[in-house]
Parts: sequence; structure tokens; C-alpha cells
Amino acid sequence: MTAHAFSPSSVSVARASGSQVRRLLAVFHPSVPSLSLAFAHRVPRAFSPLTALLILAAALLQVTPVRASALRIAVQHRFGDGPLLLDSLRYANAAGETCSITRLSYLISGVALQRANGSWFTLPDSVAWINVGTRRATMAFDGVPPDRYQALRFRIGLDRAANETDPATRAADHPLNPNVCGLHWSWQGGYIFMALEGMFRRGNETPKGYALHLARDPFLTTISIPSPVDLRGDAEVQVVLDVG
Repeated sequence: MTAHAFSPSSVSVARASGSQVRRLLAVFHPSVPSLSLAFAHRVPRAFSPLTALLILAAALLQVTPVRASALRIAVQHRFGDGPLLLDSLRYANAAGETCSITRLSYLISGVALQRANGSWFTLPDSVAWINVGTRRATMAFDGVPPDRYQALRFRIGLDRAANETDPATRAADHPLNPNVCGLHWSWQGGYIFMALEGMFRRGNETPKGYALHLARDPFLTTISIPSPVDLRGDAEVQVVLDVG
């Protein structure tokens, strides 16, 4: 995953439904053959130097690699009909309580795009840390095969191999470095996939705090969003995540 600035040629909007989120809470580089040209010692009279140049130019055109595309994914966090506002005791939950969210921080992995034939291209090293409090809500990838895709898929959380990797091996700026994401359980190992914290109250009672930390394999959740993504050039996908 590489962060960079670019001007997308297309922008798509995809929506992760509240039901999907609530279930959680309850380079392409085509192989180019090498070009070898063998010239005979005796060139036929009809084979002029101009013909040779044209053939060479045509051959070079045929093996020119296709430029890979860049993809940027931006996550918009909402609560019901409006944007998610942190530290605002204004939302109603299913229990009839008034609640707020003071922290929403989570890990995304396994970002993939579905081709028209139904197969999936998984973006290499697609791990990201999203943190609403610091407005860290984007992911950027280079080297994506140019194509017109029909769906986006990602996981909230990490697979077992990534979850059990020694965090000390992560680079200083890696999203899984505990000093970066603050989501590693040092006391028992493994990562918190999602940290949701805030306040709630019943009626006029004094607000109380809550903390919901989801981790381990049972809470590794896959979210698939049918949405056209035109990556024949650089593109941006805006994912709307409703936590209401």
C-alpha cells in the first residue's frame, strides 16, 4: 500500500449497509516476453531498411506494458442519516438509550476487486488502519490491473497469520505497528480488530462509559459491496460505513 496524490479519472461511491456493520458488532504487471530480433546476413531485395524499422516498431508496440492504475479508497462514517460526530451524546440505540461515540478505530485487510468474470484480484499488502478521531480514513494502492470491476471486498480485522505476527517486526510507519495504531493487545497478543467506545445514558441518568473491543477469528468480518469501479485510469472509491 502506497500513499500518493493523484487526480482520479473516475469516482465511485459504495455503501456498506448498517446490517453488515451490525453483524460485526453483534500490480498487475503483465508478463511481457522478451523481444529478440534476428537479422539474416543476406537481406532480400524487397526487405528494405524502412520495412525493417516498421516491423521493429510494430513489435515494440505489441510488448509495451499496460500502465497499472492507482486506486484510492476513502471511507465516510455515518450514523443513520447524518455524518458521524464524535463526542456528541445525541444518538439513539436499539435499547432506547442516548449514546455517543468517542472512539472508532479499526483495521482493514484483504482489499479485493471483482472482475467481470467473477474472479477476484486481491491487492497486495492491503492492510490499513482507520481512525475517525484523527480523520485517518483513506487507503491508496498502486499497481492495480486496469479493468472495469464490479464489486469491492475487504475485511475488518486480520487473518490468523497477520494477527499472530510479532508486532516488533513491523516498520515504524506500518499500520500494524502498535505505536501507530494503538490496537495491539500486548498483554495477551493479537490485535483488536475494532475499538468502539463512547458514553450512554438512560433518560436523565448520569452518562456512563462503554467500550467494545472486537478481536479474534470469530469477529473477522468480510464486507462485500456491489459497485462498479472503473480502473482503466486512476480512480477513487468512496465507501460509506453506517455504524447506526
